[in-house]
Amino acid sequence: HLEQVLENLIINARDAIFAKRREMVANAQESRQENSIDSQRVGILEAMRWQGTIKIRVCISPNGDFVVLEVSDNGIGMDTDTAAKCLQAGYSTKKDQAIHQGTSSGAGLGLTFVATAAHRHQAKLQIDSKLAVGTTVSLLFPRSPKEKTSRSST
Repeated sequence: HLEQVLENLIINARDAIFAKRREMVANAQESRQENSIDSQRVGILEAMRWQGTIKIRVCISPNGDFVVLEVSDNGIGMDTDTAAKCLQAGYSTKKDQAIHQGTSSGAGLGLTFVATAAHRHQAKLQIDSKLAVGTTVSLLFPRSPKEKTSRSST
């Protein structure tokens, strides 16, 4: 389950990065009407140079009670309405934006699966997202008292 969770989170991060770049290009193209064609070119070149980033981190929580798996991106992010719905089965923002035609991208099951797997493993799921800034998804897996004791004595 955890392998599939990580894969889903990485795919979502990748898609968020592509969506942000598409938005940057669209904004540059719209600027042509307001500014010169040169400003449009500059905007499109900036969008192409922009680097999307996906970070995967595994650590122990500051209080030592959890092992934390975190996947962060600097992609498109989610507004509050999207963030409120993102765990609902069948909810997707990318049904019409599948990166490769014929894939199941956009089925709205990825984060639902992540939430279900987290629940199965008694993990807490936290999603922090800001529109146009990015998203961080954290899974906090409880550590057993034995793990905490053996770790603190080394």
